Order: sequence, then C-alpha cells, then structure tokens
Amino acid sequence: MLIIDHIESGIAVCEGENGKTWFLRKYPADAKEGDVLIETEEGFQIDAAETEKRRQQALSRVRRIRSRRQEDQQE
Repeated sequence: MLIIDHIESGIAVCEGENGKTWFLRKYPADAKEGDVLIETEEGFQIDAAETEKRRQQALSRVRRIRSRRQEDQQE
C-alpha cells in the first residue's frame, strides 16, 4: 500500500507503510494527493474505500482540533 504525497512533473511521490518514499511514473490517471494505491497484476490501482476511510479519519482529527481550540478560546 502506498499513499500519494504529491505529484510532481508527472511522477507520483508516495509514502509506503514502512515510511519509505516511492517515485511512481506509472499510476492511475485520476490519482491525486492523498489517494491510497495498491499494487495489482495490472499495476497500481486506487483503493477507493481505504482512501475514503483515511480522508474521513483526517477530517475527524481536524474537527477535534478545531473544537479544542474553540473551547480554549472561550475560557
């Protein structure tokens, strides 16, 4: 499993599960930052379910942080 950090000059810069950086020249045309990629026999594919799960987790973390900041400001 790889997560796209960013795409630069047509190369997807990804982070692997072990923290290793990967540089992919061949990746799905509709791939974007934050997408989770899995390797299949046909090449890398977007894992839509895992991508959405991680996006929701990140959104939840941001909401908790904002809520804490608002509580701190009200005190």
